Amino acid sequence: MSNFRHGHKRVGRATPEYNAWNNLKKRCYDSSSKDYKNYGARGITVCDEWLNSFSVFHAAIGKRPTPQHTIDRIDNSLGYQPGNVRWATRDVQGKNRRNVRRYWVGELDYTLPEIAELFGIAYWTLRARLLRLGWTLERSLGVVSLA
Repeated sequence: MSNFRHGHKRVGRATPEYNAWNNLKKRCYDSSSKDYKNYGARGITVCDEWLNSFSVFHAAIGKRPTPQHTIDRIDNSLGYQPGNVRWATRDVQGKNRRNVRRYWVGELDYTLPEIAELFGIAYWTLRARLLRLGWTLERSLGVVSLA
């Protein structure tokens, strides 16, 4: 059978980029999708240019770097639009979830595992001090100030 004009969809097989595009549209607009509650129901949308053209979407995001990369929104409160989408590994995406707590160290924000690694303290020790004992981040790390 023939390809679509963009060459990313063949009968029975599609490229990872084409599948990503199809799946993000489904998450945002198909209320029967298992992921709709976390996307479309929250108001997450796909910009008109990408919604209506795989070629425009593909030109913006490029080829998937490795099989471990999937589509990720940089700012989870925004939709799929230029400047807010990247290819990212599951590890990077895990740090970019809505429910991940971020802590400020100086002018940068970090996740708890990143802070534990940065300061050479066991993650579970740091977590217990902060969440179970209610210590400040400074006290938990044994520093005077993080500014």
